[in-house]
Amino acid sequence: MNQYPYGNPEREMYHHHRPDEDCGNQWSDNDCSCQQPDGPCCRTRCCCRGATGATGPRGPRGPMGPTGATGATGVTGPFGPQGNPGATGPTGVTGATGATGATGATGETGATGATGPAGETGATGATGATGATGPAGETGATGATGPAGETGATGETGATGATGATGPTGETGATGATGAAGETGATGATGATGAAGETGATGATGATGPAGETGATGATGATGATGATGATGATGASACPSRGEMTENGSMEVFSGGIPAGWTINDASLIEQTSIPGDVHSGESSALLYNGAILSQDISLEGGCYYELSFYARGNGAQVQLIATVTFLDEENNETEGLTILIRAQDMPTGNRDFAYYRGITFMAPTDATIARISFAATTVGNQTVNLDDVSFSMD
Repeated sequence: MNQYPYGNPEREMYHHHRPDEDCGNQWSDNDCSCQQPDGPCCRTRCCCRGATGATGPRGPRGPMGPTGATGATGVTGPFGPQGNPGATGPTGVTGATGATGATGATGETGATGATGPAGETGATGATGATGATGPAGETGATGATGPAGETGATGETGATGATGATGPTGETGATGATGAAGETGATGATGATGAAGETGATGATGATGPAGETGATGATGATGATGATGATGATGASACPSRGEMTENGSMEVFSGGIPAGWTINDASLIEQTSIPGDVHSGESSALLYNGAILSQDISLEGGCYYELSFYARGNGAQVQLIATVTFLDEENNETEGLTILIRAQDMPTGNRDFAYYRGITFMAPTDATIARISFAATTVGNQTVNLDDVSFSMD
């Protein structure tokens, strides 16, 4: 907006307001020879004047003139570059709520929403009144044949007699009574009788219907008399004949080099022969086993048979355990466990002359077995020992 709508005041101080048509070309700002400063057409500072004097004191501010009419709006200039965002100013005081505007026109109806889940089934309504009875229907089809009657109970089977020579065939028992016929199914309701038609010509004879179901079998006739018992056949030879006692020196009577003859030991220092009264079950001596001793013997046998192992033992102290085993071996030394007898610590008698008897029967030896290895392993605490005597191994 122009700060001096009527021109610069320094330029106006040298002219008198005269109409433009009275001054002609004497309005030129560059013509300084046309008039004296108080001439009728002088409008500029350069019209013949003397040197500029010192600026006088500012006069009092005159009253503001009336506001001029608003000029026409100028053409909108181009947008300048966007400045950096200023700091957010403090939130202003909330203005008074404006008056509610008029209600807008109703918008178009929105799309139908998805169907909600079905509501719970309502209570069953009261039963309606019974309708009038309809006309009688046509005659129903003949009911199905009732089920066959239950089969009569079978007579008890007679005891089987000993097998002898075949006796003569007994007479055939009488045929049992036929079971009762099943109940007839209910007949359908009879339809209303139609008017009698004229008698038609006799039709051709229909095909024979299928045969009825076979009746239940009658009860079994009485068993015929048992024939005489035949003569007893000769006794066959046993596949596992007894061989008697199979151990060598099971009585522990013979020792050689401190070891029972016919037996092996994992460490010769862990076994002794003892003849102390009370340490022998029978005979003159028994074997005395220390902790860690394993006493064993291999015995040849027949495969496919059962065998029995037995022995007597006692403990010299409460912390004594003994495990007796039978292991079968084939020609390639493949092992099969045959029997294990475990006697835990404190389960073995320890009193003087108080031996216990132990016995077990093996599983069937494999058919290719050739050796049975019987072993006794002792586990004791300190100097406690086990007395072993009267070992026996035989075919069961």
